[in-house]
Amino acid sequence: MDSNHDDDTRIAQLEQELAALHPPRAKATRVAPPPAMPRRRLSGWMLVASLFAVSLPAAAWVHGQARSDLVTQVQRRALHSEAQLDLAARRQEIATRFLDVALDAGRSPDEQNSALRYLAEELGAKSKVRRWARKELSRTGGEQQHPCAQRRAAKARALREALAREHQAQPASSCGG
Repeated sequence: MDSNHDDDTRIAQLEQELAALHPPRAKATRVAPPPAMPRRRLSGWMLVASLFAVSLPAAAWVHGQARSDLVTQVQRRALHSEAQLDLAARRQEIATRFLDVALDAGRSPDEQNSALRYLAEELGAKSKVRRWARKELSRTGGEQQHPCAQRRAAKARALREALAREHQAQPASSCGG
């Protein structure tokens, strides 16, 4: 037991020497709150720069929307123009076919007159081909209407004449006048 006692004594002595070399520090106690960070005033340019930085995403979104609307509008105009060109090409092709029929000497006069009537009625008011077709119709006597249109005109004329005869046959007192 002696050796344990000597060891314990020696450990206690070493701890005292160590404590003498490094005295224990006292725990720090706070007397006052930590100092606050000094407040910085925002200068005008800092305010403008921060507002600019915040507004960039909104401006990019608005610009993107405007650009996509513009692209859509341009595409719509291009499609419309293409459709107009296709329609004009079809009309030109049809008019050319009718002109070929009107000028073909091997065709019957009825076919030629039908083609001339189409050209005289369907082409634009400023068209030189339309003026030519009207002159040709008057020259050849092909101004006559289509047989169906002639029958309709005859029926309308007969109806007007019948109404006029009926109106003349009624006494003036029954007319209310």
